[in-house]
This record gives sequence, C-alpha cells and structure tokens, in this order.
Amino acid sequence: MKKLLLSCVVLFLLNILHINQSQAQDWQNQKSVTLHTQFPTDTYAQKVKVYNNDYLVGITKKEGVDHYGFVLWKNNDNFKMISLFNTGDIIINDFTLYYDDLFFCGQRLTSQGNYVGIIGHLNMNDFINNGNYQYEYADINTIENLTKIIYYETSLGEKMLTAIGNGSYISGTHAQIVHFNFSNTNTITFNAYPFTNQNQYEVLWDMFYYNDYVITVSNVNLTNIYTIRYFKHNGQYLDNVVSYYFTFPGINFNLSSNPYHFPLHIADISQDEFAVCVSANDGQNCFTLINFHKKLSHHILSSQLHYHYDKDNKPLEMEYSSSFSRLLLLNDSYFSNMGKVQTMTYIDPFEQNAYNTLMESFNTPNQINHFSLISPKHYAVAGTYSFSQSNNMQLFATKDINYPYLPCLDNSIVNIDPINTTPGNMCNPLQQYISINITWIIDNANANIENIIIDCID
Repeated sequence: MKKLLLSCVVLFLLNILHINQSQAQDWQNQKSVTLHTQFPTDTYAQKVKVYNNDYLVGITKKEGVDHYGFVLWKNNDNFKMISLFNTGDIIINDFTLYYDDLFFCGQRLTSQGNYVGIIGHLNMNDFINNGNYQYEYADINTIENLTKIIYYETSLGEKMLTAIGNGSYISGTHAQIVHFNFSNTNTITFNAYPFTNQNQYEVLWDMFYYNDYVITVSNVNLTNIYTIRYFKHNGQYLDNVVSYYFTFPGINFNLSSNPYHFPLHIADISQDEFAVCVSANDGQNCFTLINFHKKLSHHILSSQLHYHYDKDNKPLEMEYSSSFSRLLLLNDSYFSNMGKVQTMTYIDPFEQNAYNTLMESFNTPNQINHFSLISPKHYAVAGTYSFSQSNNMQLFATKDINYPYLPCLDNSIVNIDPINTTPGNMCNPLQQYISINITWIIDNANANIENIIIDCID
C-alpha cells in the first residue's frame, strides 16, 4: 500500500522559563505546558491522571534509589509536591482515583527474594496538605505482579476495585483478575487461569468497565491469538461469563521471547463498540492493527491498518475522545529517514474507507510512556526528558488536542480492508475461584518539595 508521509514534525520548542504564581495559568486552559520537575529518574513516569479538575497526579521514582511514590502538580498556583514511599521494595504500576481516594497496584519484593502483587491506598487530602503522610497496602501472595487497576460502581451501587496481573511463584505462571469489594475490606477474591501446558501462558493486558461487565483483552504468549473476556459480578466472584478468541489468517502479531514487549490495549468507544490494538505485520509491511468489536459478540465490525517502517512498533496507550469522536493512539516506532518517532494518531473508528489520518509527532529527547485525557480538549503525557546523555529528568506535559486544526502533522493513508478472522468461543483454561483474607500494612511517605520549571510550548 502506498503511504504518504509528510515530514512535518511537531518540535517541542523548549524555552525554559522559571515562572512565578502570577504568570501561571490553569493547565486545562493552556495550549501546551511541560513540567520538568528537576527530579532525576532512571525510569519512565508511567502514569498521569487528573484529580479534582485542579491537579495532575503521576507515578515517580528517584534515580538510583528504588523508592517509588507520587508527584502532585497544581499549575495555577505553581504548587508541586513529590512524595516517596518510605520503603524501597515496592514498585507501582498503575493507580486509579475515586473522589479523595487513590488506589494503586504493583508488586513488592519480599525478604525471601520473591515478588508478590500488592494493592494499596492513600488519601489525597493527606497528600496535598501533608506530604509526610501514611499509606497502606496489602500483599496478594498468589500473584507476582498486578499491572492495571480500575474503580467502579455497579448498577446496584456496589463499590468495586478490579486489578489484573500475571505470574505466580506458588502455583505456576498464569493470569489473574483480582476483585475487591468494599463491603468486605479484609477479603480479596480472584480468578486464576493456569494453563496445563507450562510452555504457554495467558497474559492479561488491559480492561475497562461497562454496564456491570469488566471486559479484558489478553493473549497466549507466542501465538497470533487474542482473547476478549467478559466478567460479571455474581455476588462473590467476577464470573468469566463468556470469552471469544480471535485469529487473523495472513497477519502475524509481533512477538518476542519477552511476553511483555509488545502490549495490547483495549478502549471503550460507544454503547455497542470497543477497540483493540496490537502490533502486527503481514510478512512485508508492519502496522498497528486496530479491530473494532461489537460488545458481547464475536463480531468484528471493522479493522484498520496503521503502517510503520519496522517490526518494533509498540502501541503504548489508547483512549477514545467522545468530544471529537476520535480514538487517540500513542505509538512508538521507526519512520523512514526520521529514526525513532513517537506519534499520537487521531483515528476515526467509524470510517469504512481508506482515509488520511492525522498523526502528531513528538521529538526526541522526550520519551513519552503514557497519556490520559484530562478534559474534552486536553491530554496529559508522562515520561522523561534527557538534559544530557546520563541525566534523565521527569517529564509531565499537557497538550491541547485542538482537533482537527493541528498545525504541524504527518498525514498517512490508512488502509481499511476486510480482515479475515477466525472467531470462536474460548474453552477457558482451568478457572479457579479463590478467596483470601488480607492484612493491611501501614507505612509512611516522605515529601520532597522540588523547584519547578515550566516550558511553555507553542
């Protein structure tokens, strides 16, 4: 397929400004603002989300020290706080916000040298008003790592946390979905999916909540299959009520011996539709395959191929903007004569014919790892910025979507061809329902008040 790539790269013009309170503006009203925390980090700030319409909250980690924590930024009064956990054995992978509560998940290294999954909690008012605050967490000993967490209320008003993860040193490598009901704060239930063939295992990647269902996407490592599972609360467990698997003749998923190298993502679009993306190739061309699924069905409504120039392209994050009726896809890939480029692509999920997508290009030395919608016209990104070859600083930025009038874009023709699929009901791996009592552990977080640098980007 012919591809048109206009070499119009959006450059981050970094006019570094030390600003005071009188110069700052609400970040939701800025066209683009970048925060350099002057906080050295040797890992990417993995997540960033909005709290109470005033603050951005992100995951942070200090360079050379295995202490994770959170960064808090309120731009309109030049307020920022970084608070690190007292212990160095916790890794934070994801968090979710509900009113004044922040729930996080990840893993912890035990004194025996094993990793166990964790779920934790902190109060945002304590964080804002007193950086030296207490937080609590609980070990989930049946799993090595919890990678994603969501909070939701069911149609019956039940308050729920659901987390997904992979790996267990107790009962073999397998995927798990962990379920926490606030009516019983000392018990966690979960569903486990160990395969009888230990050479293959299911990796749970992503999920969203819709109409009393938790919908997940997963794949069996080193196969060209992904699975959509629908879980519904039965009063005690999240029952896997139905699953569908999908294979794509003539299309190969990009695979690696590291099962976490090429992620899959899922995003809710409408009452009837959701999207799944995966890095793939057809033997000659490399692309991100996006399938648009009908809910509670094995029917794929349409598919789109977003082409790249190498087989190492990675879809990093995907969200749907109802304000613009566009799917936003953050991708990491190589482009001809441009080297490694990170792009934000604006996708029409309802288009049925080939069309030109709008593709915004981010420049190096920024390394963006995550984005989230923070208002109808803005999104926030998290990552790192290289001030030197050996000095990486934490980066948080807000950007104005301004669709469809983005000023400097690459246009690429997207191929929309019928994709042959082989759907079917999935025979689940051995499903185990387990309930365990948990013990909450209380620890301290210590505040670090850092200088703030704001780069105003036109």
